[in-house]
Amino acid sequence: MPPLDQAFVRWLARDVKRMHAFAPRNPRAIKPPDHYIEYMRLYGWLDLDMDDPDLACLIK
Repeated sequence: MPPLDQAFVRWLARDVKRMHAFAPRNPRAIKPPDHYIEYMRLYGWLDLDMDDPDLACLIK
C-alpha cells in the first residue's frame, strides 16, 4: 500500500468531522399519511400515558 498524503488525510478528517457534526437549523416536523395515523390509532400506538416514568425525560 502506498503511503498516504498527509494533506489529503487532514482534509478527509476535517470533511468527515464536518459531515458528522451537521444538523439542520430548523428541522420541519414530518406528518405521516392519514392512513398511517388511522392504523396507529386503531392499534392504540398513539395513546400515551403522560405519567409514565419512561416518558418523563421526553416530556420535560
